[in-house]
This record gives sequence, structure tokens and C-alpha cells, in this order.
Amino acid sequence: MRIRAIASILAVTVATASLPTAALAQGMDADTKEAKALFEDGLKLYKAGKPEEARVKFKAAYGLKKRPSIILNLAHAELDTKRPLDAAMHFHEALALPGLEKDDQDNAKAGVLEARKSLGVVNIDAPTGSYVTIDGELHVGSFADGIDVLPGAHTVQIKGTDGKESVDKIQLVAGGSTTVRLRATVAVVTPPKTTEPPKTTEPPKTTEPPKTTEPPKTTEPPKTTEPPKTTEPPKAVDTTEPPKTIETPKEEPRMRTPFLKTIHPVTYVAAGATVVSAILWPVFWHSASIHKDNVDILTAWVTDPKNASSPNLAARKAQGKDEVDQANKYTTLANVFGVMTFVALGTTVATFVLLRKKDEPAAAPVAVLTVAPTYGGGALLLSGTF
Repeated sequence: MRIRAIASILAVTVATASLPTAALAQGMDADTKEAKALFEDGLKLYKAGKPEEARVKFKAAYGLKKRPSIILNLAHAELDTKRPLDAAMHFHEALALPGLEKDDQDNAKAGVLEARKSLGVVNIDAPTGSYVTIDGELHVGSFADGIDVLPGAHTVQIKGTDGKESVDKIQLVAGGSTTVRLRATVAVVTPPKTTEPPKTTEPPKTTEPPKTTEPPKTTEPPKTTEPPKTTEPPKAVDTTEPPKTIETPKEEPRMRTPFLKTIHPVTYVAAGATVVSAILWPVFWHSASIHKDNVDILTAWVTDPKNASSPNLAARKAQGKDEVDQANKYTTLANVFGVMTFVALGTTVATFVLLRKKDEPAAAPVAVLTVAPTYGGGALLLSGTF
């Protein structure tokens, strides 16, 4: 049950009770008094959480007096008791009342939108004054707001003021709508048969006297005339269209992205650094090994007692010191590029896993959501005082 609807009922009850009883009863005929009593009973039942019993009271009051408050409250009670078609009809009836207040107009319009969430709408494209029959029920009018029907299959027959007539079969879902247009039926006209003028009778020939008496010739029996061929009636042209079916949108295919385009640029840089480091690391390590071997050779030569008096001793010591510096330099470079190799390799793997672009589906059509304005977040207000 709608919370704001109950709040409106309370306001209606308080406003009605606040008026002097004698003032309300004064000037009322018997039907008005009875309608007022039924209306108030309906409000009390609605307040007590009995919308079905309240609907019965409002329906009885509606049979006596068709006031805006009675019609709107009856329509809201029909909404609460799952009668959207009756509710929509009474909301439209309230909107057609002359001099309807602005709040009641807004209330009725919101009620129509709420009821049509459970109905289908048939829009008629035909001249004003046409006769429209839906499933055998006749509708007459301008059809500007459409005709509310229950979801399902329906047969719509339109007969225009000029005699044109068309029949359509439609299928509607809850909240859907379709347009049916008046089409001219194709009539098969058979041309009238032309009658031949009667043949003129020739005057009888004068008979000559018989020369010789011959036995009379036997006359042949007249030939039987064949019965006229029956003409087949013209075949009627079926102008009815097959029921319109609503196609469900097909799911768009998921597009594959080329492998090289899925790799992030950072991954390419890290991979290149890995390759360069992996090449330079062993090169520098090998160079450091050569210089270390030279240091060992020179150290052995300098420390040999046989070479203590050699004039090249000082040069060999200077050369050994230079070889030590070179060995230390290339060892440092080898260590640096060794560390860079593992760091760049780890960066390559991490960025490939984390920054790799995934396959994306094709762009889907954008759905436009239209929110119908209602009172109180989906709640509808009952109408004002009796």
C-alpha cells in the first residue's frame, strides 16, 4: 500500500470531520448524502488497510455521484487491487471533467502513467469520428491519448467516416505501445456482362407447290443446349497484416584485439631494457674476468724473486695496478647490468600482466531511460475532500 496515499486519506478524513455536520448535510439530496457516507466509509477502510473493501465503497459512491474525489479515489483503489485497466479508464474520466483543479489533474496524469506500466497502449491513426473495435468492444472518439488494453494478442478493426475499413492483429507487452492506421481495402470490381441485341427474324419464304409427293423427311431432334458455365466468384484480397512481433536485440559479438596492440608501451621499454642489460652483463663480466686473469699473471711475475732485479719491475707493477682498476670497473658494470637485467625482466612481466589491454565488446546501443514523474517516489496520492 502506498504510504503517501494513506497520508492523503488521513488529511481528507480530518478535513471532512472538521466541518460542521449540519453545514455538510444542509442542501444535500438523498443520493448525495448516501454517496458521501459511502465515500467516508471507503476512506476508513482504506486507512485500515482494506483496499478491496474500500474499492467496493468507492464504486457504490461512484454509481450515485461522479465527483472528482470519488473517481480518483476509486481509480487509486483499483490500482492497489491490481485492476490497472479500470484504474486507467477512471483516471481518464477524471481528466475529462470540466473545471478539474490543478492538483487533481496532476494526480490523474500520474495515475495514468502508473497504470500503463501494467498495460499496453494502442495508438489509432484515423480521422476523428472513426469507429474502432478492439476484440469486439467499440470505441468512438479522437483517440489522441491512445486506448489502454491488457497485454497480449488483440484484433483491432477501424471503420472510417468514408466507409473505409481495415483489420489488424497486434501483440502487446506490459508498458509497450503500437500504432494502428486506417488502410483502404482493395475491392474487386467485376464488369457487367454485355447483352447481345436480339436477332431479327427473317420473313417466311413463300412455299412452292410440291412437284412430286415424296414421303416427308424425318426431322432431327433439336440439339440440347449446354448449361451456361458458372463464373467463379472473385477471390477476396486479404488486406490484414500479420501480427507484429517485437524482435529482441541480438547480442553484439565480442571483438578480438591483435596481440601486439594489447601490449602497453611501458612493457616494450622494459623488454628492450631487459635485452640490452642481458647482452651487456656477460660482456662486462667477461672483460672483468680477463683483467682479473691479467692481475694474477702480473702479481705472480712481480712476486717472483727471479724478477726482483728486472728493469721492467716498475712498469709491471704500474701495469698490474691498471689491470686491477680495469677489473674493478668491469666487475661493477657487470653487477649493475646484472641487477638491471632482473629488474627490467620483472618489470616486463608485471606490466604485461597488469597493463595488457583486454578484448572489448562492440559498442552497444545506448538505452534511454524515461522516468515517469510520480508522487512520493512511486506513490500516488488519493484525492481531496468529498
